[in-house]
Amino acid sequence: MGLHTGEPVFLAKSDKSNLPIYYGAVVQTAKRAAEAAHGGQTIITEAVWHQLQNFLRQVDPPEVYRRKVHATTELNS
Repeated sequence: MGLHTGEPVFLAKSDKSNLPIYYGAVVQTAKRAAEAAHGGQTIITEAVWHQLQNFLRQVDPPEVYRRKVHATTELNS
């Protein structure tokens, strides 16, 4: 599972399901975070980390690893 936060760009509503379709760098970053996770991992981006820091200091998570996932040029296009 991958988590990211931000404001996506609304494209349209799906013809089949009537659900909104979003795109943009925020969506691509969330996708990359999800792809970086393996087996029961939950990957959060630095944007989510900054928003959750105070809460995370109060709880005792079993394992927290800091790992850099670098963006590719696809993210910037």
